[in-house]
Amino acid sequence: MTEMVILTLSATALATWLLRLRRKSLAARDCAALRDCVFMSDGRVIAPDK
Repeated sequence: MTEMVILTLSATALATWLLRLRRKSLAARDCAALRDCVFMSDGRVIAPDK
């Protein structure tokens, strides 16, 4: 039972992280199209909040 709880929490955390990463990627793509963001040398993208 405990293993199932840990597995469920891990899967939820992974899904949340992947959704957040996807949302960030889409935001970076949108701001790049609008030329409204800053691309850092270490690969980060700074986008304004909408």
